[in-house]
Amino acid sequence: MSSLPLDVAGILPHKPPMRLVDRLVHVEDEQAVVTARLDEDCILVGRNAELDSVVYAELVAQAYAAFKGYQLAQANEDIKEGYLVGIRKMKVFSKAVAGDSLTVTVTTVGLLQGFAVVDGTVTHGERLIAEVRLKLYVPEEGGPEV
Repeated sequence: MSSLPLDVAGILPHKPPMRLVDRLVHVEDEQAVVTARLDEDCILVGRNAELDSVVYAELVAQAYAAFKGYQLAQANEDIKEGYLVGIRKMKVFSKAVAGDSLTVTVTTVGLLQGFAVVDGTVTHGERLIAEVRLKLYVPEEGGPEV
């Protein structure tokens, strides 16, 4: 496995045009930092080149997927598909626009039988764009299917 920073293409099951995050830049314990830059032609960019609010939840989900994909690759295990089960909380403080360089930080809050609760922030420079708490599911071997 390559050292960080790392292009997410090999550790994330998402493919263009739905891959929104670009690079995994930092991993420590149960936290990771990922970067993203969405172009105007992205299907989730709205009017006036603003990112639709739902994009922030998807950015956090994909950042977590990249984090978990990296951990699985480090352990020589197959990358698994996961599912966004629900948005537990989302506060949007300002809007990002196409072309902004965004930083997404994710932290695992809890894990239980393939389910994860994840906190995430989306920032542009020093400006906080959104705070998100998600519930995600990654099926474990022999575990229940959703």
